[in-house]
Amino acid sequence: MTGFVVVTDHPFFQTTGTDGSFKLDKVPAGKYTLEAWHSKYGLKTASVTVEPNKTAEVKFTYDGTEKAE
Repeated sequence: MTGFVVVTDHPFFQTTGTDGSFKLDKVPAGKYTLEAWHSKYGLKTASVTVEPNKTAEVKFTYDGTEKAE
């Protein structure tokens, strides 16, 4: 059995649904670095700009060949 604990100093985090998608609500406008982490394939990051009253979309792709650090 394996377990993971994430400690963060903000309320903006999520686990994915069965299709890999996720949604963060009520994120204030601004520029952010988004991180996606997979226990086998590691960490990926992407920059995103959230504009007032608009939806922002970021896609992460793991092709199965990445190695966790």
